[in-house]
Amino acid sequence: MKECVDVLWWLLNNREVNGIFNLGTGRPGPGTISSGGLCRAGTPAQDRLHRDARAIRGQYQYFTEARMDKLRAQAARVPFIPLEDSVGDYVRNHLLQADPYL
Repeated sequence: MKECVDVLWWLLNNREVNGIFNLGTGRPGPGTISSGGLCRAGTPAQDRLHRDARAIRGQYQYFTEARMDKLRAQAARVPFIPLEDSVGDYVRNHLLQADPYL
């Protein structure tokens, strides 16, 4: 998540680069791994996430992998952390700070 800001900053400093780029770790993974980040962040929101996930099971993308080739070909070397870690960081350092009852 923070990495997207880093890529935008890189693009602002490399104005000769333009286009539409995928952003992500570049590694395959299940689309449901965000629940692991919530669990590791120590929030009860995990129960709600599991209920919501069951409700949309037939409409959910369970596997994702951002192709980073185009961005890497432009010499952008912004490191991406795993989505679970990024979600946990966001919950701990932003959501729980704003709403301790989450």
